[in-house]
Amino acid sequence: MVPRIFLYFCVLLLFANPAICANESVNPPGNELHAVYTEAEIRIDPDHNLLKGNAILKLIGLSSGLKDIPIILNHELKVLSVTDNNGQVLPYERIEKTIHVHFPTDFYNNDTLILKVSYEGIFTERVPELSFMEAFIGPKISYALDRSHWYPIVSGTNSGSKGKIIYHVPINWIVTSSGRLAQEQLSDNEKQFVFEINDPVQYSFAAAPFKYLRKNIDGTEAGVFLLNGDMKKVKFYMDNCEKIVSFFKEYYGFFPYDGYSIVEIPQDLLGIAGGGSYSGLTFYIPGIFAENVFFTPTFGHELGHIWWGNLIQSPDGPVINEGLAQMSMGLYLEHVFGEKVFRSLLKNGDLEFQLWQSGRLYFQYVSQTNNHSQEYPGIFRGADMELGINIPEKHQPLHTLANSKGFFIYFMLRDYIGKEAFREALRNTLNKYAWSNTLTLRLLQREFENTSGKNLKWFFDQWFFRTGAPEFSINYKTNASGTNYKVKGSIRQTRELYRVNPEILFIKGESREIRNLEIKARKTSFSFILPFQPDTLLFDPEYKILRWINEFK
Repeated sequence: MVPRIFLYFCVLLLFANPAICANESVNPPGNELHAVYTEAEIRIDPDHNLLKGNAILKLIGLSSGLKDIPIILNHELKVLSVTDNNGQVLPYERIEKTIHVHFPTDFYNNDTLILKVSYEGIFTERVPELSFMEAFIGPKISYALDRSHWYPIVSGTNSGSKGKIIYHVPINWIVTSSGRLAQEQLSDNEKQFVFEINDPVQYSFAAAPFKYLRKNIDGTEAGVFLLNGDMKKVKFYMDNCEKIVSFFKEYYGFFPYDGYSIVEIPQDLLGIAGGGSYSGLTFYIPGIFAENVFFTPTFGHELGHIWWGNLIQSPDGPVINEGLAQMSMGLYLEHVFGEKVFRSLLKNGDLEFQLWQSGRLYFQYVSQTNNHSQEYPGIFRGADMELGINIPEKHQPLHTLANSKGFFIYFMLRDYIGKEAFREALRNTLNKYAWSNTLTLRLLQREFENTSGKNLKWFFDQWFFRTGAPEFSINYKTNASGTNYKVKGSIRQTRELYRVNPEILFIKGESREIRNLEIKARKTSFSFILPFQPDTLLFDPEYKILRWINEFK
């Protein structure tokens, strides 16, 4: 049994996973310049909770006549100096995290500029709603996530860059970082790690006296970095990590980052957040690293964010960033456990397996008559919303709905257009919109239409731009028809009208017959000839259609 306290905590992740925040742009749009390369040298002084950095930014102008260069740096970090490539001191003004560097001459389109920033400081602040530290330097662990702005970046949406980072840490420490480990060496009673970043990303790192393994998985440098446990435990998680990474690389056709790391972070630093996905790194609390039990849904979801939410950031928010990460996790569950088990998980979830997002959760979430759900501790009653309409101030309920209702809807779409058309559309989308934040739900719809040859406007309008779900009742009778039997009946929609294509299963003893039916109207009649007289009729027997049933009311 999983401890109840951890179940409660995990349910809170529906509202408070930092991957949500990490996948959103926090800078103003409309860049006028871009950092094409960032090189940083970082010294970690854990005994004094101090980070010291020297960063070199190679900038290219995207418009003409610039003099004021806006740079973002965590407001708790003190700027020691700003210079150009010749060592000339550049004046600047600072307003909280934004540093406006004044360049002496105009900076024109396609001009290049080298900017050097020296800085240092400590991190003390937590994300208020999560009690989560996005960056921390201490004697047990030090880390900084990309959205903490622990190194200088260009203000705006094109703030990622290629580059190199040199880390100096205590001699018994290990570093994992965005990028690929290029060098590790001892020097002057410290250890030095060099990482090369070949993708235009914002950087994250973690450093501690980890128990760890690194392994090349089909060209991807993967690693597991644990604070607790022995090497047997590390190997157990590396073996499972390898399986998931290999599956997703095969399904999507590529892995978007130089490396991938699973990192354990102390509970007191993550607050009520349980983990998050960043540029090639995923972070989790100690409780998720059970002995000999791999919580596939948790790790699969965060790994799904590597493609959906990190590689592609959608302005339509959780319906893509969260929903497709959750869908990716579902693909892996199906691969590991088979379709029959997966369909049950998709419908009902499994709390002990840390899979609470499901069709059942959606109906629990929108229909609770009191403040809390008895079945899902920590879940509050929530209003149903249109998944396709992103309302930033409603991010948390949209996140919950995307991971439950949206999760289910994507597999309904796959059932409708076919597995191959579904995968081809996802691959095309990733190739077309990689490293961008322009993918909308309508553009995603177009990709599915292109590969399936079907008009899907009705499907997206019905499931993503409406609230609710259908409910059906069925009546039928059977009459002999020669040596066969005619089954006549009708299916009635008891709530708002939906268009669905359910399976109808007829049963008599060991005999089974399945028929398909398209439903659009309030009442749909049917008539089928069967080789036996059924004693049982099941509407949508595998629960492939998200719908109200008595057990969800």
